[in-house]
Amino acid sequence: MATNDNLIKQLASLSPDELESILEALKKRLEKNKQLRVAEEIIERYKPALKELAK
Repeated sequence: MATNDNLIKQLASLSPDELESILEALKKRLEKNKQLRVAEEIIERYKPALKELAK
């Protein structure tokens, strides 16, 4: 919990512009992570077929 409290204090001390910038960066990172997860799921789903084609 101490980490969360420190993070909240730091975020609360930022200017609105700084906070907006950080939230936008966080949004982009989360979207990127979601895209990566989807790509991994697709690869796993088609991995057997790809291995078969590689023979």
